[in-house]
Amino acid sequence: MWPTSLTGPVRVRRGWPLYLLAAGGMMLVVVLASWLAIGSGGSAGPVYGGAPPAAATWLWNGAGYTSVEIPPSGPRSNAVEMAYDRSRGLVLLWDHGCGKVVMGFTGGCHDLVNRTYAWDGRSWAPQATGTSPTAVGAGAMLYDAALQRVIYVNGAGQVWEWDGGGWRSSIPAPPGSSGDSLVAAGYEPGRNLLVMVTPARTLTWDGSRWTAVPGGIDPAAARPDRQLVYDTALKQLVYVAKSSTWTWDGARWTSHGQPDLGSGSAGYDPVRQVVMAVQLDDSACGKSACPVLTWTWDGASWTKVQVPHAPGLALTRSATAGPPMAFDEARGQMVLFAGAS
Repeated sequence: MWPTSLTGPVRVRRGWPLYLLAAGGMMLVVVLASWLAIGSGGSAGPVYGGAPPAAATWLWNGAGYTSVEIPPSGPRSNAVEMAYDRSRGLVLLWDHGCGKVVMGFTGGCHDLVNRTYAWDGRSWAPQATGTSPTAVGAGAMLYDAALQRVIYVNGAGQVWEWDGGGWRSSIPAPPGSSGDSLVAAGYEPGRNLLVMVTPARTLTWDGSRWTAVPGGIDPAAARPDRQLVYDTALKQLVYVAKSSTWTWDGARWTSHGQPDLGSGSAGYDPVRQVVMAVQLDDSACGKSACPVLTWTWDGASWTKVQVPHAPGLALTRSATAGPPMAFDEARGQMVLFAGAS
């Protein structure tokens, strides 16, 4: 609190050192906060100072990655879902996170984005949308072959579908779902079923009604990535949890041992017929980025893939689940998104 005005020469002489001390302390706080916010004399920047890293698209061909920088007009945030839209031959991406994170007295998210893009093999094109899904916790995006549309499921089990011109709510949420109850969601093409997994049960949607099957996935094993991956070769859904891999045969879940893949994302590579997982290598982070590790699952065990010159994920994304991925069927390659914040 600033000193109040004092009258009389003696009081002024006694209060003046306290005034200088308070003013000096306040100035020190302001200078320190400014230094934290702008970093090395620059303008206010991201958490780690300096210019924010550019977002990038990584393309995986089974042996290595090619990184393509995304211009500022493209997707860039720290919350993205992706799925291949088979009806349109494009990878669909919903960007709905924070595009610019800063710290200091005015810190926090300075650019909350909400936009849908489509990847045609060369660039991300923004899509006109009238409405967008509601994000509740982490969600999952997948292609529903029965609807012939991409759908998004949020953490409360609410469903939206993409009709090519916008998002709309269509499938009712499962009975009894509330809050952030979703562990994972995916689509089972062999039975044309949308599958949602909660801690206690598995729910399937056949186009007209929900059916509950006893047994779910231990929520303690859940990760930020809530994508169920369908293994076409083995005809089963796969969930890569923190310390175990779970497979669904249409009737029950089975747990399998795995290495520590707690922070990462997963997708299915139909060309090589393996489930692929990408995770941050926190033990090898540099000053600005952490490299990624690549794993493949053949239905029985996980194998680490030796990748020369593996790309790095910016430190500003080091606490997230990892780069989301979707297999581009039209071009035969896995597409991964590395955000800029």
